[in-house]
Amino acid sequence: YPERMQPGYNTGNIVISGCGLQLVIPVCCHVPRGDKELAQAMTDRNRLMIKSVENYLSYAMNQIPMGRYVSEAMTLLSKYEATQYHDPVLAKLYRANLLKISGKESPAASIINGISQDEYSMAGPYAKALYLYLNAERVTVTKPEFMEKLYQLSNDYPKEYALQLLVIKADERYKKNPKLRLDEFKNFFEKGYRSPLMFIEVATIFNMDPRFLKEIGEFEIAAVMLRRQQADAIISAREKIV
Repeated sequence: YPERMQPGYNTGNIVISGCGLQLVIPVCCHVPRGDKELAQAMTDRNRLMIKSVENYLSYAMNQIPMGRYVSEAMTLLSKYEATQYHDPVLAKLYRANLLKISGKESPAASIINGISQDEYSMAGPYAKALYLYLNAERVTVTKPEFMEKLYQLSNDYPKEYALQLLVIKADERYKKNPKLRLDEFKNFFEKGYRSPLMFIEVATIFNMDPRFLKEIGEFEIAAVMLRRQQADAIISAREKIV
């Protein structure tokens, strides 16, 4: 699928199955970047998105307080909005989510309600999922309607694991059943998903009830290592206060 390739190096596997055997051939294809200004703009945008994830992880692992997280996230968001190639709907929803986290429900709701149907239809899959998630979380009466659309979107993009995480965070069944959440995360892991955003959720479950650590494999070790980092961050913060 040449149209799916991005500028730079694209990697993947060719899998050939037959006679009870499976041959996996790793392949790599280089796509010229072409326009240097475009390439630089895309690089700058991606760096900002990576910094945003790093900022969130620092907050989720108790390394920085919520106020600092929101402040730095807002700064990064403003820089992202200034780039030529950004998703305007995703930017609006990210801002609304930050306002919601800060307890500013009214301005957050105004941003969400201000997104038109045309804007929604032009948004990427994750932006659409975030829109549905935020609506499902704030409007109890119409939550089933938004959840139905969110699940449909997750079925359309089964390999968009960041989108799948939003489904788990929004669905009441997962909220009430940590074992169900853990099984789903392990399923993602077995399919190749390795995002620290997922392991933050897994480590939280193990913190809540260590009895879920009945077996120790690669999945559990990754989460336990993150759990240890969380504990070190909390101890370090307490020492600074003392």
